[in-house]
Amino acid sequence: MIPAEKWDQHFIIPPIHKASKLKIRMISRYENTTVTIKTIGGYFYTRNGDKIEIDLSPDSYFVSASHPILLTLYSLVETKGIIMVIVPGIKHYSKEYVIAPPEDASYTNYITVTIKTSDVDGLRFVGNLVDVESTVIKAHNESYTSVIKKMTSHSVYKIRHVSSNALYGVVVYGLCASSAYGYSAGFRF
Repeated sequence: MIPAEKWDQHFIIPPIHKASKLKIRMISRYENTTVTIKTIGGYFYTRNGDKIEIDLSPDSYFVSASHPILLTLYSLVETKGIIMVIVPGIKHYSKEYVIAPPEDASYTNYITVTIKTSDVDGLRFVGNLVDVESTVIKAHNESYTSVIKKMTSHSVYKIRHVSSNALYGVVVYGLCASSAYGYSAGFRF
């Protein structure tokens, strides 16, 4: 769990490959928190409360809260597995990640990288990754791109950026015939 004093107010909910529906749960540090969720199409949801739960279609979203929150994403995938991820806030994004998927060959493993659109070209990947899809969402007067890549083997992957100032978030997940897993690749505190 993330310590409450490190919670954030601004998040990008990344797209999850093969997701059939999403549910987000938010817990606020303070009473009467207002949460606004913006879709790619520009539609807004606004909710008030200390504990908020919302069902969403499988897409990318920008979440902004009036006070710090802990945001958890639950994604039901085609295999009928559920992926649960504590979503890193934008201020939790880091510069470099090293990940290793499980060695279980029955899983197909993916990563979703969320980064400012202006920084996408500087991403560098060490390890065999195949492009799957990407989406763009506006957040905080900034454009963010989420890039989904498939991991092609069960080895260590390194993700870095050519600029030491570029920060981005990474979610790792995998699917098999009847289950799924997922986690955030890291948080910068």
